Amino acid sequence: MPEERQSIRPGAEVEFGADIRHWENFTLHRGERARVEDVDPDTGDLFVRLTQHHPELDAWGNRLSVPAAYSRRMRIIKHRLRFWLLNAAPLAIAAAVAASLAWMAFDREPPWIRIEGALDPPAVQRGHEVQAHFIAVLPQPERTEPRYCPGRVQREIIDSAKHLWPRLSGETIAVWRAVPNGQGRGEFVTPSVLVPGEAELGPAIYRVTTFFTCNWLQRVLHWPIVQWGPDIPFTIVP
Repeated sequence: MPEERQSIRPGAEVEFGADIRHWENFTLHRGERARVEDVDPDTGDLFVRLTQHHPELDAWGNRLSVPAAYSRRMRIIKHRLRFWLLNAAPLAIAAAVAASLAWMAFDREPPWIRIEGALDPPAVQRGHEVQAHFIAVLPQPERTEPRYCPGRVQREIIDSAKHLWPRLSGETIAVWRAVPNGQGRGEFVTPSVLVPGEAELGPAIYRVTTFFTCNWLQRVLHWPIVQWGPDIPFTIVP
């Protein structure tokens, strides 16, 4: 459908929707295109430069004036490429943000994975401290050091009566030490924990839960990577 005359402005590219006999021996054919260079504000006449070369118009630089009445036989050409170029920057930014958010959402790999642990000493008196020694592996064996992921740690002692003695979470301060020729294996020692004086004697469990925050999205959504255990059995003695 032809565009309204008022919508045709300087700079627009138009296509003729019908043959227009301009002079006695010159006709603009349907489908020809031109760029509007000026519009008479009083009459609405268009001054256009034709895309197709016409020798008859060489003296005018392939330009001619089109009466306003003929503008209804024109349609404005929509340039999809130009539209895409104008929107390329915001689209690229939106795509980059979406990709970054998706990467952070699927990033659920902890800096290390604890596979076994032992307490020093293995038998502890009530009111005394105990310290855990863990062996861990890197999720990616080709790495030599774990990636940096700050977090918090919860240490718990469960006595023989199933009483839970939690210790308030604190910043993870364990230091990774790579095992020579361990192929991604390492070891670290956790801070000491006091065995409560009210804990029941007998078999007990030392449990560590770590909450790693490895990227911005996990920090904002309070959605850490959680790693449990392994539980370490020990004995509480008088």
